Amino acid sequence: MAPGTFGAWWRAFAIMSVMAPVGLAQTEKYDPPLFVAYQGDKVCYIDADGKVVFTTPFEAADEFQEGRAVVIEGAKHGMIDGTGKVVVPPRYDVMVSVEHGLAAVNMGYKERVGEAGVTEVVDPGKWGFIDVNGKVVIELKYPSACSFSEDLAAVKTAEGHWGYIDRTGKMVIAPQFEEASRFSGGLAKVRAPGGDCGFIDKSGKIVIEPKYLMAEDFSEGLAAVKTRVPEDRYGFIDRQGRMVIPPIFSFAEGFCDGRAPVAVGPPGRWRFGFINDAGNFVVKPQYLSVGKFYMNLAPVKINGKYGVIDLNGKLVIEAKFDEIAEFHNNRAMAKIGDRWGYITPQGAWVWSEVYKEEAP
Repeated sequence: MAPGTFGAWWRAFAIMSVMAPVGLAQTEKYDPPLFVAYQGDKVCYIDADGKVVFTTPFEAADEFQEGRAVVIEGAKHGMIDGTGKVVVPPRYDVMVSVEHGLAAVNMGYKERVGEAGVTEVVDPGKWGFIDVNGKVVIELKYPSACSFSEDLAAVKTAEGHWGYIDRTGKMVIAPQFEEASRFSGGLAKVRAPGGDCGFIDKSGKIVIEPKYLMAEDFSEGLAAVKTRVPEDRYGFIDRQGRMVIPPIFSFAEGFCDGRAPVAVGPPGRWRFGFINDAGNFVVKPQYLSVGKFYMNLAPVKINGKYGVIDLNGKLVIEAKFDEIAEFHNNRAMAKIGDRWGYITPQGAWVWSEVYKEEAP
């Protein structure tokens, strides 16, 4: 990444979030909370008041999770502890944040940007798992893998099918799925070979029939699903597979803080709002883009700028930001022009720096 630029800093987080099933949305639980920032071209960690706690020699880093943070140096990934001590030197091509004491790691992963500007995977490499001290506990042998959740992890075999392993590496749900995701509340989304999405339990039994074009993981007892009939519409099912919010939306994501972001309108003209678990709009569809609610706050895009609304749709932070992320630990990453940093729920900067974006 190009050091010292907000755009590069933001993209580094985006890359890590795509590779990791957790990413920015669930990186708290570190006490006291620490936030990634920059001093010059190197990463430092600050507290909630913007005070530098310690600096690092690394180019990029993730937030802390379970007392560990992923760091990057020269395109290689390693791990540090809460004091900045290197626990795993940067040697992996990809590393995902620790979950339930284990981190997914990859050796051999390679990608390139194609002619159309789309990133292409050249070599998926091999995935396995290490513990918080860097010990390899599950051999790096899978073309793809998800982080552990509820003591199981989805892995893709060399034959191209997904199954589930336990924390010892034993395959406990046979590889048979075209796609597989994390368990949430005892259920995991899977896609049958050449078919649709449904849900299995931890024994591997299909408990919700695969009949949806797309589906999200369960959140707050409900899962967003994309139906075939009516065509390309989103609704919400409960854990018994009952459609409890009718499929009337052009797009939908899972619930958080009792609200789910949904879109209405034809392709290219979507407008986003938020519904409650009864399917009623509590924030009418009016925004070009929205984030999810965390800490009862959600970023929304108004006339090309981002602000923040509360659960009832009241604008509580003026729409003046070029970029803004969801709130966690009472802070949100934000950017205005060349200025980037963290803001409070009242919209005040607690730490910021001014960086010029480098020319491509």
